Amino acid sequence: MINEFTALLAQSHWIRDGGNNGMGHARSNLSEALGAMGFLFPWGACRWTNNPDQMDANNDELTRFYCRSAMMGTWGIVADLPRIGEHQRAVICEEVAHYRRLNAFKTSCLYDLQLPGRGANAAGVTFYKPDGRGAGVVLYRWNAKGSFTHTLDLAHLNAAERYCVEDADAKTITEAEGQALQANGLDVPFPQQRLSALVFVEAAE
Repeated sequence: MINEFTALLAQSHWIRDGGNNGMGHARSNLSEALGAMGFLFPWGACRWTNNPDQMDANNDELTRFYCRSAMMGTWGIVADLPRIGEHQRAVICEEVAHYRRLNAFKTSCLYDLQLPGRGANAAGVTFYKPDGRGAGVVLYRWNAKGSFTHTLDLAHLNAAERYCVEDADAKTITEAEGQALQANGLDVPFPQQRLSALVFVEAAE
């Protein structure tokens, strides 16, 4: 049994350190942080993105995926900032804004984990507001090749609410009934080149 006292004593800052970067480190971040969040608070799963300037600075999907690989917990960046070019810096700054927005959904510690596994097309985490009036979701391509659609379970939303559903990458906002989202979930498309997805579901005013 791991209780709250044990979790608070844990040296969670280095669940596992990694000296590399890019896709290999991103997948490591995902496996370790999502696994740790089975017994640690999200802010106890501290992950890092190392030296993004040493990757392909024009591969925006990889930059986003790498940044988001640390977003389910506490994200830190290890980098020589002057070496990050203007284009890649703009992508990272946009992801920092997404990370701060996602953090607003973490405070209740109510979340569903989708763990990476041998047969999983995608992995990720869905954070819920305690009153059921919203959810912040970060999803990652795991084993899937080519295009696929991931059906996201949103069981903790309120059936009586109407929601605005925002795909942060596609920059689209649609409306959906809570009852339908509870019963059928939400289809998140992954075109061939898409590596990750950020979705925000908030009660319509």
